[in-house]
Amino acid sequence: EIAVIQNRRHSLPTPAKLFSLRALRPTVRALSAAPLTQLSRMASIANQTYTPTEETKIQQWLTTSDRLKSGEDKATILETLNSHLASRTTLLGSKPSKADVAIYETLSPIVAKWSPDERTGEKGHPHIVRHLYFVQ
Repeated sequence: EIAVIQNRRHSLPTPAKLFSLRALRPTVRALSAAPLTQLSRMASIANQTYTPTEETKIQQWLTTSDRLKSGEDKATILETLNSHLASRTTLLGSKPSKADVAIYETLSPIVAKWSPDERTGEKGHPHIVRHLYFVQ
C-alpha cells in the first residue's frame, strides 16, 4: 500500500507543471501598484470610524473646501492648509477621510496649473502637493 501511495504522489503534476511562471507575467504586469493602492485607500476610507472630534474636523475641512471653490481668501487658506499638512499625511493626521477627497477634488485642477515655484519653491506649497499625490 505504501508503494501505491508513493507512486500516486509522484504521478501528480507539480504546480510548476500546471502552469509556467512565464504565463503569469502578463497578468502580474497588468496589475500595477497604483490602482491596487488606490483601491485599498478607498476601502480604508469607507471602513473608518471617527470620534465626534474627528467628525467636527472633517466638517470644518469640508467647509474649507467649499471656501476654496468660492475663491474667498484663497491665499490665506492655502497657507493654513500647507502649514497644517507639514506634519501630517492626511487632514486628520494619519486617518484618511472624505475631507481629504474633497480637498483633493477642489485643489487638483488648481495645482495642475501651478508653476514649479508655486508647487515647491520658497513660497510654494509642497505639503499640499504631497497630500494631493497621496490622495490620488
